[in-house]
Amino acid sequence: MSHEIIENRIADAEIYDNLDFFETPKDYFRMVLDEIKNRQGDPTSLLDVGCANGAFLHHARACFSECQLSGLEPIENLAANAAHNVRDSQIHCGALTDLPEIQPAAAVTMLGVMGIFSEPAIAMRHLLAKTMEGGVAYIFSPFNEEPVDVILNYRRAPVGKWESGHNLFSMTTMEAVANEAGAHASWRDFAMPQQISKSDDPMRSWTEPFRGNPHHLFYGTNMFSTMKLLVLEK
Repeated sequence: MSHEIIENRIADAEIYDNLDFFETPKDYFRMVLDEIKNRQGDPTSLLDVGCANGAFLHHARACFSECQLSGLEPIENLAANAAHNVRDSQIHCGALTDLPEIQPAAAVTMLGVMGIFSEPAIAMRHLLAKTMEGGVAYIFSPFNEEPVDVILNYRRAPVGKWESGHNLFSMTTMEAVANEAGAHASWRDFAMPQQISKSDDPMRSWTEPFRGNPHHLFYGTNMFSTMKLLVLEK
């Protein structure tokens, strides 16, 4: 039996405009920025794919004073907010698979976005097309340590609409896709440094002790999350 799928996750709607992230960067923002600095110093250009309200670009500016910043965001009002919040950046409104006129950047980030795609090979191909030769792409997302890919639809019981956006791809698949695209893949594990309490929304992540990790991430899908940074050297 067919059912309607909402392409934009309701679970994330309330945090898209959260300005608190401009004051204090998310922990994985710090991780990604440190990785860029260690690998590339002060890159000449940085493109954030799925930049939402521009919070990551805001903190990137504090780290890379001379870097040309740009963002790509498919949701029109978020793209407008990003342009307002990070005024010295160039924000493009469109999907990753669109806007071929965007100039490739030395550093390209895609943070918490991979789960919206149903085919990682297509996403990676377009991401690398927006990464200049000799540049580096950084993908932060949950990745499966087991060789299993998951396409996930869910709804809030008992009568909610079906939603998407938590697709999970294996490290095995991502390495194979990177190899086919001619990029070198490497990984960094991410460990949440503090506890996150469970909220009223079961699709907002929280932490529990699990497998020796005091702050392992869980979701209301009865899934745990192994967050990783995939680094792609082109």
